[in-house]
Amino acid sequence: MRFIIALAAGLAIGAPATHVLAEDTTLTLTAPTGQRAGTKPASPAASTNLTLSGSSSDDEAPGDEPAADGAVAPAAATDKPADATLTLTADEPTSPAASGSADPDTLLASSDEADWLKAAALLRKAADGGDTAAMVKLGALYEEGKGLPSDIDEAAKLYRSAAENGDFDGMYRLGLLFRDGNGVNRNLETARSYLTKAAKGGIVPAMSALGQFYLAELSYDDAIEWLNAASEAGDIEAAYTLGTMYRDAVGVDADAKKAVGYFRDAADADNVKALLALANMYRDGVGVAQDEATAKDLLERAAASGEATALVQVADSLLAKGDAAGAIAKFEAAAAAGSTDALVALGDVYYTGNGVPSDLAKSLGYYRQAAAKDDPVGLRSVGYMLQFGEGAAVDVTRAVALYEQAAALGDAPAMRLLGDHHRNFAGDQPTAFAWYEKSALAGDIEGMTWTGIYLDEGRGDVIIDDARAVGLFQSAVEAGNVTAMYRLAFMYKEGEGVAQDRNTALSWFEQAATGGNADAMYEYGLMLRDDGDIANAIAWLEQSADAGTAVAAVVLGDEYSYGTNTDVDFEKARKYYKIAADAGDLAGMGGLGDMYREGLGGDVDVDAAEGLYMQAASQGDAYAAFRLGDLYQFNRSDVAGSVAWYQQGADSGSAPAQNALGILYENGTGVEQDLTKALDLYQRAANAGNYNGMNNLAWLHHLGTGTAQDDAKAVEWWQKAADGNQVEAMNMLGWAYRNGWGGLTADDAQAFGWYSKSADAGNSFAQYNVCTAYIDGRGIEKNLTTAFDWCTKASEGGVPDATFELALMYYNGENVTADPVKSADLAYAALTGGSAEAAKSLGAFKVNTVTKPFMVRLQELLKTDGHYKGAIDGSYGKGTKAAIEAAAKAAGN
Repeated sequence: MRFIIALAAGLAIGAPATHVLAEDTTLTLTAPTGQRAGTKPASPAASTNLTLSGSSSDDEAPGDEPAADGAVAPAAATDKPADATLTLTADEPTSPAASGSADPDTLLASSDEADWLKAAALLRKAADGGDTAAMVKLGALYEEGKGLPSDIDEAAKLYRSAAENGDFDGMYRLGLLFRDGNGVNRNLETARSYLTKAAKGGIVPAMSALGQFYLAELSYDDAIEWLNAASEAGDIEAAYTLGTMYRDAVGVDADAKKAVGYFRDAADADNVKALLALANMYRDGVGVAQDEATAKDLLERAAASGEATALVQVADSLLAKGDAAGAIAKFEAAAAAGSTDALVALGDVYYTGNGVPSDLAKSLGYYRQAAAKDDPVGLRSVGYMLQFGEGAAVDVTRAVALYEQAAALGDAPAMRLLGDHHRNFAGDQPTAFAWYEKSALAGDIEGMTWTGIYLDEGRGDVIIDDARAVGLFQSAVEAGNVTAMYRLAFMYKEGEGVAQDRNTALSWFEQAATGGNADAMYEYGLMLRDDGDIANAIAWLEQSADAGTAVAAVVLGDEYSYGTNTDVDFEKARKYYKIAADAGDLAGMGGLGDMYREGLGGDVDVDAAEGLYMQAASQGDAYAAFRLGDLYQFNRSDVAGSVAWYQQGADSGSAPAQNALGILYENGTGVEQDLTKALDLYQRAANAGNYNGMNNLAWLHHLGTGTAQDDAKAVEWWQKAADGNQVEAMNMLGWAYRNGWGGLTADDAQAFGWYSKSADAGNSFAQYNVCTAYIDGRGIEKNLTTAFDWCTKASEGGVPDATFELALMYYNGENVTADPVKSADLAYAALTGGSAEAAKSLGAFKVNTVTKPFMVRLQELLKTDGHYKGAIDGSYGKGTKAAIEAAAKAAGN
């Protein structure tokens, strides 16, 4: 009985294969006789003599290293070869049941290993008879160790025999072996040649493999050509790969709609990866209308396969929706399927208490399970918990060992944690840098930032490389790292590794501050303050201080204490100094101590102030020692204690303490007077830039106290102190210009300029000098109205000579209504206040030259104080004059 069999696409073991005969190929099959009409014909491999004749489109059979074919358009899986004829002549065959044999494919489909052995025997017989399909199937059994001992060398021999006899499936299988170096020496060109022949021969998996081959070589056009051919022929992996290429713009322009189409083709065949990818696109509305219901359905289909990755993604979705119980169940199922990601996720859930009570012991248990499977995140997480004693006793040695294991597996965060350990705990900066650098190269953003910091600052003997630091900061910035933004801002501000650019620096500080970096808030606030934007500057400084930045808190404490750029607010000053002090900032302790000592912004608390000063001084803060000296001198009246603290501060380099101690030695207060020591201490303070020390040093030179009198040196130091806005020095420099001291040319205009600066700063003596300048018209146009105002300020500031000038104005009616009684009150106040001018003038009146009302009032005041015993008659006799002299003497004149 003769019949024609249409050859259909067959399946090789483990992979689909479509066989298309080459052009002009004739295949004749002769079957044994005896097969009953209507029964299934025996399989060719088991019972058919196969004769292959004709010509192939390839001139030579492939060997170990055939000439590589060029990448040409693949034949479609449905193409029919031209002029191919298949003729099968057979007698009535014996049925498998009757012969006791079976079809190898049927046997291989069994789960019984004995059937696999039978299939192998049948395939061996057919292969020995030249059946190339049997060779391929038998090779697959050897390659997979199915029913036969695994023997890749034998598999390679069988694939080679099939390929040399024109079997495209054999070429495909052999191509994979050469690609992977499996049983043969790895040879990519040979692999490409076999895969190309197999693909052109219609083997769909070969088309897909060839596409992947070109994709790995970044030959995108060839990759897409072969992957498209495989996809159109129904290859699911090819469709999925094309979807990822169009989704991620790999070798093609991004095209989300095309990606969706390819993912859908693969998902329709229940490809788990495609189901997950498509679910994400529906969830996010990328390439398709957002549809959470469809996304959920796709996820559930993927999870239903039991595939761990799908289960984890479903669990993540449930966790995001607040279904912790459902998520945990899915994570557990994924973990049972072998997912270490699921174990880590379970550790995370119990570590953070995400939807469940936090349980560090349980968290550590899951992390340990992942670590036991060499999961780098699990190893790193266990290390972190052991390092900080979370869920278990602290074990830093073990933690570091686990970090090193994770790092060896390429875990960048573990490398960075090793850097943190060596930086913060081991104190080994070179090793810290080495780990940070490794983590940066592995893509860890924080590692990039820390590597940049080391290169910028030269930590750990690292050679400074600002340009490289800038590059690292920029890379970290692109990933949104706010610390890197802050550091990059500094580089632009200082012009380190990049051209100095204040505007760019300001922009990066703003972005880092907006991103929550407290240090950047501080720097941004300072720059805004410099630009005059005080309101926003204060707002950013307050945010930084409230976030715990001590230096910002100190700046605010100073701002609110002195009102430099804002209104004085001692309560806020006290608040911010406390923030700084609580953070351990020495300046904050000192500032808060001042608030307590002086009762600013709250109650006086000298004991609290002393405690804060002591705390700072014990940490070597010289200025705190100076403050303690002041406290003991002015609050405790303990001069000996004051001397001791001033001495400690002076020895530690505090210029204010040196100046204060100099005053004690100059006056012999608490110590034996020693003008030489005073001079030395003032000199040290002045050399350190202390303006009070400069002023005091100038006085010693001016008076010749403890040194030779030298007005030139006095003027030199007054000039330096005045340039630093020391108010007394400004006044004295004005006086030097008025009198032509120290080599200066007398200059009333210069004198008035310095008096005015000192007066504006609140110096009462300078205010008196400004007053007299306006009275006399020296260095400024005469103006009694303005003079009156300045003398009033000076008088209120305790300058008796200014009070006497006011008395004269009221007596003479100069720019005010004459008032002899008020004049007498002011004159007597000046006299008893120590005004030498008042004593001189009042004691030199001539008889009957002073108005009676003035003298009556003066006599009343003198009598009240017991200086005058005569009649209140307004006369100016010997008794009145004697009383004036007695009052002057009592006042020290």
